[in-house]
Amino acid sequence: MKNLEPLTEAEAAIELQRLAKKIAQMLSGAEITPEARAQADRLLEGV
Repeated sequence: MKNLEPLTEAEAAIELQRLAKKIAQMLSGAEITPEARAQADRLLEGV
């Protein structure tokens, strides 16, 4: 089982970047477009 300790701010920021990249890939396919990345960032605002 994975360790379930809270993330540090730096770890949380890295996780949000990874998540934004995955969302952008889902939106645009293999090549991430600037528009898809911007939309992913908007979807994650406030998270």
